[in-house]
Amino acid sequence: MNRKVQPLDTPGTELTISVAGPKNYTAGAQLVVHAREGNIRDVTILAGDLSDGQGNTIAADNIVFFRQVYIDFKGVTAHGGTSPVPESSQSGADGHIPDPLIPLVNPRSGGDLGQPFAVDSGQNQPVWVDINIPTTTTPGTYFGEITVLDGEHEVTVPVEVNVWDLVLPDMNVVTTHFRLELNPLINYHREIYDCNGNDCWLNWSDHAREVVRRYEELVHSHRIDGGQHMFYTPSDGCAPVTDWAEYDAALTPYMDGSYFEDGVAASRIAVPFSPGVDWGIEADCTAAEYTQMAAAWAAHLKTKGWFERSVIYAYDEPPAEVLPLIAQHSDRIIAGDPDWKDHIMVTTAPDPDNIDILRDSVGIFCVAPAWYDRWGNPDREAFGRSEWPALMGEGISLWFYESNAQEAPYVSFATNTLDGAESTMMFWGSFYESATGFLYWSMSAWDEEDPWGPATDWNKTGDGVLIYPGHHDGLMAPAGSPDGVEYDGPIPSYRLKMIRQGLADWALFIMAREAGLGTFAREQIHDAYRQLGGCEWQGCDPPLDEFFW
Repeated sequence: MNRKVQPLDTPGTELTISVAGPKNYTAGAQLVVHAREGNIRDVTILAGDLSDGQGNTIAADNIVFFRQVYIDFKGVTAHGGTSPVPESSQSGADGHIPDPLIPLVNPRSGGDLGQPFAVDSGQNQPVWVDINIPTTTTPGTYFGEITVLDGEHEVTVPVEVNVWDLVLPDMNVVTTHFRLELNPLINYHREIYDCNGNDCWLNWSDHAREVVRRYEELVHSHRIDGGQHMFYTPSDGCAPVTDWAEYDAALTPYMDGSYFEDGVAASRIAVPFSPGVDWGIEADCTAAEYTQMAAAWAAHLKTKGWFERSVIYAYDEPPAEVLPLIAQHSDRIIAGDPDWKDHIMVTTAPDPDNIDILRDSVGIFCVAPAWYDRWGNPDREAFGRSEWPALMGEGISLWFYESNAQEAPYVSFATNTLDGAESTMMFWGSFYESATGFLYWSMSAWDEEDPWGPATDWNKTGDGVLIYPGHHDGLMAPAGSPDGVEYDGPIPSYRLKMIRQGLADWALFIMAREAGLGTFAREQIHDAYRQLGGCEWQGCDPPLDEFFW
């Protein structure tokens, strides 16, 4: 799972899938079909029930398979991960990396989708395996088999699942803010929606709503909050909102969890304030009106019990000259209700030049790893492990975010790295550095010409793309999917699975800390993690092999 498999890699020798984890958890694994002598065709894969031998089972439908699709990065010069292809491949020349994951079985119709498939002689076809452990599972060790067939031969792969006597906390234990852009979703799937001011959601067709819901459900099942999209933001201009009925009706399913299959509520809620910008209510409303609006929003969200999940996103990656305006707008919001302070987030790193401007006005600093501490540059005035405890003592929170501005040796979500664990380690590091949330700028910023390609629009491979659009047949790109797969999306990525693993690990670490085992958890993490990026200057304690020890 932690190492991506290329087409011509030497096959491994492990013949059993063995995983372990708590209840309410999905374990990931890889099964590699290798054509040792000659081509093989019509390959299908089936799972059986798992049993502990004492009458308890994990039903076969909890095991889900995905055929991994290769993207060729040979000749791609965009920034990438810490073990990029082709130079890090076994041959030093193979640019193929798996990332899109096509379900072998159609999640909606139940029919075959990514199978049967073929494997050419001497090559590998990796298959991702999700093994879901339901909350009701009796702890113990479960055994079963996966069967691989090609019409003439049948191979069985033993499966062993060790279920711990623990229940993994749901996704809300860590707040995530991963942007799920609406325009690409709907525009790639047959429809341009007509947005009429704040009533945009009212104009969506049933098809548009279903498309958005499928994508929301996918990311939610991977412990990610993609935002609430089936509602509108009420507005009475610069006057406080008085009629919340439609807003409440639209948002309630997200907030109580009834919108999602697992019944778990959203982890956050967006509100219509953007400190530091020079448009919208920040530009149109007086200071008094702005404060009154902030008071009204706080009062209503508190009445609904939603206030603690609210996040105010200030001007994105602000230049120094915008910081005083962020502080000014934030102070007006805080004047409406002092509790807003803890919910105002700015995507910049605290440092000696900005902290006195922002410390009384901002509650969350969201920091790209490359701008945290002085790992890359000992002379840079960045706050890190030495300074953050004091800030946290003031009630200021730390989030991290993945940025297209950072590159190796900083950990990222880049596509072209053979190190599958790179995405997971982002969240190990977030816990270790005492962060409480995580931001990612986009999951669906697809290239209009090739949404299944290397995704280099932002000069970093895969940046902005954690999901693929399936058989996009809309107005923004040519129709079609790899190997003729006709599936109207969404298609998860390898990185999305590894992000889910990291977020689940983060939840376990929090669980350990709450049980009085926080120091022990940090010691175990320290065996594999030192920092989110490498360093070379004298006196630095650099991790070997970039961010791993």
